[in-house]
Order: sequence, then structure tokens, then C-alpha cells
Amino acid sequence: MPETTTDAPHVIVVGGGIAGLSTAVWLSERDVRVTVLESRGRAGGRTIGIDLPKASTTVDNGQHGMLPCYTRLREYLEAIGSLDLMTWRSTWVQRAPGLGPVSMTPVALLRSGAIKLRELPWLVVAGARFATALVRLPRRLDDVSVDEWLRAIRMPQSARRMFFDPFVIALNDTPDRYSTYSMLEIIRSFIARSVRDPRKLGLGYSTVDLSSLFVTPAVELLERRGSTMRLRSAVEVVEQVDGRCTGVRLSDGTVLAADAVVLSVPPWDLCKIVDDSDLDQGFFGTAKEIEAAPIVSTYVWLDEPLEMTHDFEGMIGTTAEWIFDRTAMHGERDPIGHGYSLVTSAAYRLQRLANAEIVEEVLDSIAQQFPEFADRTVVQTHVVRQPRATFSPRPGFQRRRRPQRTPVPRLILAGDWTETGLGSLMEGAAESGRRAAHETLTQLGRA
Repeated sequence: MPETTTDAPHVIVVGGGIAGLSTAVWLSERDVRVTVLESRGRAGGRTIGIDLPKASTTVDNGQHGMLPCYTRLREYLEAIGSLDLMTWRSTWVQRAPGLGPVSMTPVALLRSGAIKLRELPWLVVAGARFATALVRLPRRLDDVSVDEWLRAIRMPQSARRMFFDPFVIALNDTPDRYSTYSMLEIIRSFIARSVRDPRKLGLGYSTVDLSSLFVTPAVELLERRGSTMRLRSAVEVVEQVDGRCTGVRLSDGTVLAADAVVLSVPPWDLCKIVDDSDLDQGFFGTAKEIEAAPIVSTYVWLDEPLEMTHDFEGMIGTTAEWIFDRTAMHGERDPIGHGYSLVTSAAYRLQRLANAEIVEEVLDSIAQQFPEFADRTVVQTHVVRQPRATFSPRPGFQRRRRPQRTPVPRLILAGDWTETGLGSLMEGAAESGRRAAHETLTQLGRA
């Protein structure tokens, strides 16, 4: 694609995460000159690789999986030329102490005893109630937690243990904190996207670090198209003239003019900009009510590999909820040993622990799930904390979300927390980027 023309409109995108980068990439496809402003010293937001000299390798700030129905994220990766760095697996398993690996199919779940046969009639009844709510999607369920609702429809405990509770936790919060409406909306969106996609089951993962997959190719593409990435450029104020957005002012006092501005920042960062700008608190102020949920990723290197049946496996009943064989996924062994990433979502309790205590619990998780761990030597460990890894869609969350269009002309919102029909997921971030780009082009008269 050629570089943007000299008379191309100029759009500022505030925030260099997936939402901001995808917005910028899709705008640049339409002959728009984009300046991406990132307050930190590197782009990527919550999806970055971290160099770890002591292990002579690069780890991620959090392990991410990707469903085949992540259509927007795949479009983004295809646009920046890195989709081929993803690998897809058609099935996955869940492990539980005393149960071993169980394939997530109805036959395997029943045969293994993971789903109790005596609970099958109740599962059918609860499943029918679940399906009805999925179709009708009553708004009142936004005020009801998933835990409360699953109890109300009498979902059997074995089904909750093996599927529903782990699914919600994989969406980055616990069932007692998660809005039922938000969960059902995500599932319905997944189903709709899967119907349109030939690959309906499975999970994808990156064969490289997250920066190499999501960030570096995007920045290079934007630069080739005449756009700019500015690091350590914190936005303090949205500039307006006669109620219309005209640019931004940075924390160092620099004023940058633009034909439109896209605010692609987490809600807790948006609050600071809103407070310092003359913006409608009634519209933007709900961002202050959105809370964050933490994730902890623990990296473990062993002298010999574990006996995993898949490159990634779910883990039920232990502190660590997922284990990823990074050596198998990346196709090469780190110099110090065979590497694994173990993930704990909604890690509120772990945030209060020291790293050594977290490692102790994670190693115990491995021991409970893999008996052969007793014969392995731990070479090294590393803990990555993300206190604000995702937003927490607590009951009432839908009232706090906002659309891409704001009351201020030429000021647009992006970010996974905006109205996307999805949760705090990479797909939600990319979906918001697509919507923000479309809204920006519409307001510029270029849609």
C-alpha cells in the first residue's frame, strides 16, 4: 500500500495496545495519517514480550490463547502480516487431581466420570434454561452474578467444575463477580462468529513472543505507510474549539493538532484525561466505576519435560489454571531448560503474596496434576504480575460501557471496555479498533 498523501487527514490515536494499534492500522488502510501516542516506553499495552536475560529468553506479560472465532483479531494479524505465526489445535483437555487429562467432549467427560451420570437429567434441564437465556438475553441478568444464576437454574456441580466455572475464570474473573448478561453476550457472539467460520473448535496460540506477533509488525507497517509511533508521550488534555475535538495536549505542554482523536486507553487511564479536560462527566464518568482484575503468570523451567498430552492444558482445582508448554509452542528449548507458563486469572489472593509464595503454590499445582514432577528438577522460575490485566465485568457492568461515538464531535473511544459485545479479551480490543476506525472515517466523511 502506498504512503498517505500530503493532504490526508491526520488522526491521533492515544494508546498503543491492540485496540489502538488495530485502529491505527485500519485507518492507515484508508489513506489516513495516524500518530499513535503511547505514554510508556514501548507499545503493546497488555500484550508484550519481556526480555529475561537471566533465562536467556523472552517471556510474555501473560500467556494468551486465541479461539478460531476471533475474527477481528485474525483480520488484524492478517493486515500486519503475522497471522502465520499462529498455530491451531483442534482439541484441548482439562486436568483435575485424581482424574488426569480429560478431552472436552461430551463422551469423554461422561466416560471419565468428570460429569456424573446421575446428574445428566439435571444437566439437560439446566442446559435448556441456559439456551433459553442465551437466545433471549434478558437485560435484567446484567445485575445477577454468574454464580447466583447458575444456582438458580440448578446447573449440576460437576458441569460447573469442569466447564462453566473454568470458562468464566478464563474470561478473567470469578463467577461470583461476573455479570451473567456479560457472560451470555460473549457466548452468543462466539457462537455467531463460529457459524461464519469453518474452524469451529480448538484454540490457537502464538509461536513467538507477543511483541513479535502483535506489536512490532504493526509499528513497522504504520511507519511504511507514513504514520508515526511516539513513545513516552502521555496525553493530559483533550483540546476543543467550540465543543469540537481539535487535538491533544501532552504532559510536557506540547499541543498536537488533529482532525480527529481516538482515545484507546483503559478506563482507569481515561479517568485522568476526563478529569483534566472539559468533558461530559455524565458520559465519560462511568469509566471511574469500572474495576480491574489481576492475572499472575508464573514461568517455570525444568530439566526434563512433563508428560503433557497437548501443548496447553487446563488445570482444575489448583492455584494454576492453565499450563502452556512454551518449548513445544515455540519449537525450541530455552538454554536453561524446558519452559512452561502457568496462568492464574482473577488472581486477587496471589497479589497479596510474595513471589516465593506464588512459586511455591504453582509448583504444588504442577505436582498435583503431574505425578512425574517428583522426578524433575526446577531450574528457574519467574513471576509476572498484572494487577490491572483486564476489566472486571461485575453485575451492572453493561451500564458502564460506552459506544465508540462520544458527545464530542471528532472524539472517538476504543478499548475492550467499550461496547463490543465481548469481554476483556484480545478479540474485544480488536473489535473496538474496527468500530473506532469506522466511526472515525464516518465523522471524517471517508466511510
